[in-house]
Amino acid sequence: MKQSLFILSITFLIFGFSAKKSLTKTQVEANILKWYTSNENGYQIEIDNKGLTEITRYHTERPEEPNTLIRVTYKGMEITMAFDTLAAPIIDSPTLLQSHLKYYSIDNIYHDIVSDGWDISPKTPQSSNSKGLTFSFNDQQKVQFNIDWKIFTVMGYSLEEHCQKELGIADGSISEPCLVSVRQNLPINVSGILKK
Repeated sequence: MKQSLFILSITFLIFGFSAKKSLTKTQVEANILKWYTSNENGYQIEIDNKGLTEITRYHTERPEEPNTLIRVTYKGMEITMAFDTLAAPIIDSPTLLQSHLKYYSIDNIYHDIVSDGWDISPKTPQSSNSKGLTFSFNDQQKVQFNIDWKIFTVMGYSLEEHCQKELGIADGSISEPCLVSVRQNLPINVSGILKK
């Protein structure tokens, strides 16, 4: 009996103190404003060697569909570049990539905003864009990409159970205490190398 109480006490000490407390909506909004201030000249993300490049298609479960997408993932962020031709034959040519580009999108923009208990992300004004993405060779003759766009808001939802239930409702409405959104335009630059 004493041994099981001891184990229970140790378990509480390990897990009880390691659980992070959810921030209030006001705290998250304040942290977002600090993030905007610290990046007032623009937010830059340089994708290092942890970034992954994949040639893929819209519906991966359909093998008959052509692989016209290049997807770059980095720390949860996903950049999708869509082309009007197969991506594999043109991935080594900045000129061909540029001339065949249809559009690109950035989802789950990586950030370091403290937001315990909330799922937030900077958002671009449109879901996709056809301008602002350029391709070139770097000094090592590797194909690099450079995106210049803008963020217009940082928004997201509380991870509290009642808020997550609201998100699951078909009409998509969510109560004000469960939603955070701080609107402010901010230039964003994302750069990296397309790895094969």
